[in-house]
Amino acid sequence: MGEWQPHASTRSECNFTKWNEDHFCKLAHNKTIAFAGDSLTWEHFKDIVHRFGHKAGNAEETKSMKSRRPVIFDACNASTTLLLYQRDNKLGLLEVFAKDHVPDAFVLN
Repeated sequence: MGEWQPHASTRSECNFTKWNEDHFCKLAHNKTIAFAGDSLTWEHFKDIVHRFGHKAGNAEETKSMKSRRPVIFDACNASTTLLLYQRDNKLGLLEVFAKDHVPDAFVLN
């Protein structure tokens, strides 16, 4: 969504485009994006969920960790775009997570 400009010398030269839900939904149509990792990964997942106007609280993260089951969010107005989060500090559940949900993209930490 943003474009990194490594040689920008001032803040005004570093431009990031604003969040555009329609653009995201067009790019992620019919896709599953999986987030797996610790609390930092949870913050990334939670930020995207909030951009769709929904809440994802610490209770969901804790439940994911204790149950070893992912938090699943249906994005883009109930389309086929899924966002998944699995609390997995050491990424030991990654193989099972990938096999069960077959994500198109992973965000790992």
